[in-house]
Amino acid sequence: MLSDTTNSITEFEPRKERRRQELMEYLVHTERSRDIIRMGPKAFIQLCERIRATEVVKDAYRSTVEEQVAKFLHIIGHN
Repeated sequence: MLSDTTNSITEFEPRKERRRQELMEYLVHTERSRDIIRMGPKAFIQLCERIRATEVVKDAYRSTVEEQVAKFLHIIGHN
């Protein structure tokens, strides 16, 4: 029997979204981006704008172009 107190996945969505935005702000507005993605904030923003313009990579339900590019650069830059 299901209880009325079961947590829905959607209840956690606002917290996830807030945390995602905080991390992206940190990445774009600090010089730590060089340590994380091996690229400066301005270059990262320009790269994302160019990729978005080509429509090769698009915003997905769970992540933006910026997040996808940051994940890719992080993986490539640390291997």
